[in-house]
Amino acid sequence: MTGQVADREKRLTGRFQQIGQTLVSSLDLRNLLGSVVDEAMAFLDADVSILRLLDRLGEHLEVEVARGVPEDVVRQVRFRPGEGLAGRLLLNGTSMRGINLQQDPRAAQRALAHRLGWQSFVAVALHLHGQPIGVWFLIRKRRRAFTDGDLAMLTA
Repeated sequence: MTGQVADREKRLTGRFQQIGQTLVSSLDLRNLLGSVVDEAMAFLDADVSILRLLDRLGEHLEVEVARGVPEDVVRQVRFRPGEGLAGRLLLNGTSMRGINLQQDPRAAQRALAHRLGWQSFVAVALHLHGQPIGVWFLIRKRRRAFTDGDLAMLTA
């Protein structure tokens, strides 16, 4: 069984690397990112995914792809670089994970997480040519921790 999991991780990591290479030349960024998000959610058994990118002025993290949460809910929450969990992640670039987003002191939107039943999470900063461009969160509605392997796969 472990060999099957390792093989699956290897295939998925290869797929993400291919998608990453295609990203810079794709004219349909939203569809491409949506495919990446969908694959990661299925592989990591996540209920929610929110991928935010910096706007053109670099002032706000705007939702680019959201799955598993009403879009109006995600769009009403805005972050500037340095604000909230997403904004701090963008600036410091350190990937993170947690077991209960509803009680995580780093999260500014704990009440929203509670209302939507969000529990464990993993988050990574997105970079292009060494510069931070966004953040990506995957969330489960149960307290099953994301692993170091999950984090490594998302970072790839």
